[in-house]
Amino acid sequence: MKILFFSTWFPYPADNGSKLRVYQLLRSLARTHQVTLASFSFGEAAPDPKHLLDTCCERVEIVHRNPFERARATRASRFASLTPVVNQPVPEMAALTTQLAQETRFDRVIASTTGTAAYALMVQQTPRVLEEHNSPGRWAHERCLQPARPTTRIRRWLSWQKTRRYEATLYRQFALCTMVSEADRAATLSVLKDAATRVETVPNGVDCTYNRPGIAPVTPGSLVFNGSLTYDANYDAMQVFLSSVWPQLRQEIPSISLTITGSVADVDLTGLALDSGVSLSGFVEDVRPLVAGAAVCVAPIRQGGGTRLKIL
Repeated sequence: MKILFFSTWFPYPADNGSKLRVYQLLRSLARTHQVTLASFSFGEAAPDPKHLLDTCCERVEIVHRNPFERARATRASRFASLTPVVNQPVPEMAALTTQLAQETRFDRVIASTTGTAAYALMVQQTPRVLEEHNSPGRWAHERCLQPARPTTRIRRWLSWQKTRRYEATLYRQFALCTMVSEADRAATLSVLKDAATRVETVPNGVDCTYNRPGIAPVTPGSLVFNGSLTYDANYDAMQVFLSSVWPQLRQEIPSISLTITGSVADVDLTGLALDSGVSLSGFVEDVRPLVAGAAVCVAPIRQGGGTRLKIL
């Protein structure tokens, strides 16, 4: 089959969980299908389309824009809206979608996360698949359960209700929705109820050849958190860990150290209780030596659906 695959993140180099999943899905699809990739590219890692053309894609098209910028720009004005703040369509990607649909008759179109769903819906008379990495509704519900000020709890509850309503409407427009865990699948089925849309689980996995023990010698007393602070769930995890857990560890073992990997671009570091024992690696092309060289890997994640690739 000829497949058009939309991705929010350019999948190679695969330096975060979303990219890893998309890259491995593309490799699997390419074994028996012809895949065209339409992807955004942003951040510090330079995209490598040649690698994808050599390994898994027949055609690769890139839109060099951050799709999250438009959502941030409308966040305040969307508070009173009945729909949640989601990625607003980017004109360049919409134009590319129209061009691709005119040039090729695709047999399937796959949207990787709700952020690219709008483009998949532009491709008419073609079965659509929504490939989600987290259940947005489950994530919103988890935030509702966390302690917060009354006004914050009300805002989170409203966001959860809007997200559930949005999911119920959006998912019905796809023939199939895939989730990464049974918990996410159950959450999705609860909003779809008796809709005809199928919901299946496509779990994450690990490349045990690429990720293996012994890549780097272990440094005693070293901790690592391999997650970019630009991602809300990672920032929340470190905010709680550094304020509640880290001081106790430092008191017991003054010599321990913590390395937090990943980009800190536009991150409010003043909201984190950083001290001399904490180092920020910034963006690194290969995180494996930092993880393999740590005595302990911490993952105090409180938010987000899906599975924890940093634990896998």
